[in-house]
Amino acid sequence: MILILAIIPTFAMAQKQKRVNEVSISYGVIPINQVIDSFTDIMTYAMLFGNTETRNSYSFGAINVGYGYKVADWFTIGATYSYSNIKKDVYSSSDANEETFLGKEKYNFHAIMPTAKFTWLNLSIVNLYSKIALGFAFVDSKDFKNKKYNDNQVAFQLSPIGLEVGGAFSGFVEAGIGDMGFCQMGARYQF
Repeated sequence: MILILAIIPTFAMAQKQKRVNEVSISYGVIPINQVIDSFTDIMTYAMLFGNTETRNSYSFGAINVGYGYKVADWFTIGATYSYSNIKKDVYSSSDANEETFLGKEKYNFHAIMPTAKFTWLNLSIVNLYSKIALGFAFVDSKDFKNKKYNDNQVAFQLSPIGLEVGGAFSGFVEAGIGDMGFCQMGARYQF
């Protein structure tokens, strides 16, 4: 009985403490690298007068994993890892309208970005927020000749609006632009 009486105040205090850590996982559609790659393909096709083109381009979107630390009720800092890829077939055509399959190209994007989240409406189970992230993406790729390349580029995410619903476990959606995708959907756990 004495043990139970000792545990009850400890449990009640734990319920009143604020959750300051959060981990999240999300899926983002149409990351910015997919948009840039499509634009590059269009420009390459135009500059080479249609002699080289890509087809069957495939990207599954972006998988994002993040950690955040709540500095204040309205401000969270952290970091996000984002992975996306692009695969496509490359063809060449001659003046006789003959097409030749040249090979496949593949790009893997690994982005690591420090992240800041600004919560501007904080209700009991509904939060509205904005998020910004800026970091680096490490790109490993293979061209249609099977030559491998490594490159670094700037990675970013600007999400002017995000909606989070729930408590310790919550779901969220975000609209924005960047390496995490134009629209993200995911789950977050706060502890």
